Amino acid sequence: MFKNILSTFLLSLITLLVVPPLNSQVSSSIIGKVTDSETGDALIGCNVILEGIGIGAATDMDGYFHIRNIPPGTYNIIISYIGYKTYKISGFKVNPRMNYRLDITLDKTDLKMENVVVEAKIPKTSGNFTVTQKQTSTGIFDGITSELISLSSDGNAADAAKRICGVSVIDGKYANIRGMGERYLSIQVNGISVPSPEPEKKVVPLDIFPSQIIENVLVNKTYTPDQPGTFGGGNINIKTKAYPDNRVFNISFSTQIDESMINIDKFYVDHISTTDIIGFDNGKRALPDKVPQDKLLSLWSNELSKDTKERLNILGHIGKSFLTEYSLQESKSYRPLSFVFSLGNRYSDSNKIEYGFFFNTAFSGKTFYNNECKTEYSLQNGKLKPRLDMNIDDYGYKTNMAITFSTGIKLFSYHKISLFSLYTHQSNNSTEIAQGFADNFDDGIFLKKHYIEKSILNNTITGEHSFKLIFRNTLSWHIAFGKSHFYEPDLRRVNYRRKVDPNGNYYYQMDLYSWSVGTREFSEGTDSQFELNLDYLTSFKVENKEYKFKVGYYHLGNFRNFGRRSFYHKYAGEYSISVIPPELAIAHSIDELGTTFTDSNYFYIDENGEIVPGLIIVENTGNHDAYESKEKLYACYILMDIPIPHTNFMRIVSGFRFENYSLNLTPYNPVTKEKFYSNILDDTVTVAKSEKDYLPSINLILTPTEKIKINLGFSKTLGRPQFRELAPFEFQALYGGEIVVGYPFLK
Repeated sequence: MFKNILSTFLLSLITLLVVPPLNSQVSSSIIGKVTDSETGDALIGCNVILEGIGIGAATDMDGYFHIRNIPPGTYNIIISYIGYKTYKISGFKVNPRMNYRLDITLDKTDLKMENVVVEAKIPKTSGNFTVTQKQTSTGIFDGITSELISLSSDGNAADAAKRICGVSVIDGKYANIRGMGERYLSIQVNGISVPSPEPEKKVVPLDIFPSQIIENVLVNKTYTPDQPGTFGGGNINIKTKAYPDNRVFNISFSTQIDESMINIDKFYVDHISTTDIIGFDNGKRALPDKVPQDKLLSLWSNELSKDTKERLNILGHIGKSFLTEYSLQESKSYRPLSFVFSLGNRYSDSNKIEYGFFFNTAFSGKTFYNNECKTEYSLQNGKLKPRLDMNIDDYGYKTNMAITFSTGIKLFSYHKISLFSLYTHQSNNSTEIAQGFADNFDDGIFLKKHYIEKSILNNTITGEHSFKLIFRNTLSWHIAFGKSHFYEPDLRRVNYRRKVDPNGNYYYQMDLYSWSVGTREFSEGTDSQFELNLDYLTSFKVENKEYKFKVGYYHLGNFRNFGRRSFYHKYAGEYSISVIPPELAIAHSIDELGTTFTDSNYFYIDENGEIVPGLIIVENTGNHDAYESKEKLYACYILMDIPIPHTNFMRIVSGFRFENYSLNLTPYNPVTKEKFYSNILDDTVTVAKSEKDYLPSINLILTPTEKIKINLGFSKTLGRPQFRELAPFEFQALYGGEIVVGYPFLK
């Protein structure tokens, strides 16, 4: 994948450096957009002519025009379009080797000169873009553009979304719209669904998209049938930057002082892999090669060895082969660093062909420290009492990287084909030290070390074709291929009880009352997705009232595979297996936590055949610790946007969407491949869903004045179960917290 991106980048760079601007000696150009002053709609086929020399251009399907090869001089510019007043801009001066931006709004009646020219305006990234969208949209709409994002310190789409009215962000990455959580909304990138890298969610976390690649973040709060049926509380569409109007070459570095890191005495982060600094594990955290892929590390299984002592020896050697440590590793905290590189250009050799490209890569890395108090209550004898109370110190280092490449071509101003590629990668390397109490744990320290990588790769081809038979017609389509990856190797947990010796000194003793002491978990999952969408729009005007009709077809195929292997420690002596002896599990300070699991403390048989008692590692991976799922969706819709007769301020937007949905999910053991068997059902468990849904929508839009807009809407949408909620897979965020288990028959 990286080789393909590098090849494309080098080819684009060579093109940028080798191909000179056309007629760059003295000629200039004018680029701009022509829109309706009332609705903000692009005017297609509008003529923009330089009077006297016969040079001009017609606007394309997006309302843009580009007049090239203009000799220096002063000109009168004529703008004409059927149904609009022809207007003349006098005395427009063109200097040598200059590119001018000229955006024009045409009014059906009067057109004032001072409202005609707006220079250096980028419509979809400026703050005024969302205002226009609110005025002209068919529902309740809001958003934020890159211009406003650049004025803040927003580092990703999650930070930007928090600034949108009605949107809040939970855990720094999951969006809520008007109080409705991620289950009840859909997230798209450039109007396309992308696979989620989260094993417990179907929705894409917003923090995985750096702000440097964002053109705007748009939020629809009113459902229309051309949007996903899982709309629920709303739809968030993250638009990334397309190719620019002119040549772009930008390199920037930035850093800052993080005040939260200034007064920290000690900072704990494991930098195990040499590539941790760029957010990739080089394999140091992966499951060791000595761990068999098709055999469980069981105490009682003869698959490892029929001899008990030899089996314990194998479990001891395998336990020693895990390279990562439980002990706290003190390290340095670094200043946040971000890097952005952008390269792009726009080319045209005539009024009939235009093409361009845009390449952007952004990377940021920062150390962090968070402190939080977490308390959970239970009802006892009619009173609420805390069952869990912890003060959590979270030390870590996280990275966020994105690489985008887009290219496109416009033919004859009415056909546009684009290719868009996106790769995002995020890592989080964290050490959590929680102090407090939980169930059956009065006073303790809970140590957790985890490293996570999440990535998304998405490639999309889109097309838009505008033509006129009897009415104005637009056909748009896209084909997308996406893949996400979740990688969480060697999640380590160990718990200690705080005690006092006879001299009044505190010490820490590892929890010896639990069957799982010193746990390790290895999780990994992939999500592959194919998407096809076709939309056909026709519109016409009767007595200056525009009527729109839209139909479409949508197909989605999603395939997910997720698995986890779980291990814990026991102590093996010469004749018995037990929990770890107390004398081996003592730590006299926080810095000594986890030192029990050093190589010298593992069980082995020496050269003389003598047994040296010690730790062994045992597996408790179950038949519900992996699942694979296949999801398919076929949908079609019809949508009408028509003005109500005999009124000038009422429109109705109505239609329905039909969805044919199916889901098959099978939980199994990731090692033995044995399917999950339920003692309650006395059968293996599989999920097979098949649903057909009709989703109507009707919106009444009232605009009694230019400054007032009223939207009345009714719709039916869906909230389907997430994969994780259907798979009988257990998850516990922290010791003593709630254990979450999926239910295969959830509706």
